[in-house]
Amino acid sequence: EEFNPERIFINTHHLADEGDFFIKRKNLKIENLYESKLHDIGGAIHNLAREVNYEGNLLVINSDQFLFSHEFFEQKLILDKCINKNNISD
Repeated sequence: EEFNPERIFINTHHLADEGDFFIKRKNLKIENLYESKLHDIGGAIHNLAREVNYEGNLLVINSDQFLFSHEFFEQKLILDKCINKNNISD
């Protein structure tokens, strides 16, 4: 089964102008939702619900907490090297 989202939103705060510039420059079909006051965990969902009426499925990915498995293993290898090099115990 393919994943074909109808709409993509990015919730921004820090460096929002740069993100908006990148989206426009690349002519991406992404809607930028600016969060002027941070709402902590769930802020993106709060912002989206306030701005858009939606039905159906919603996929939420927190970019600061999302890694593909190969990235996880690469970062773990780097961390393990640092721990071993600096003689840090767990």
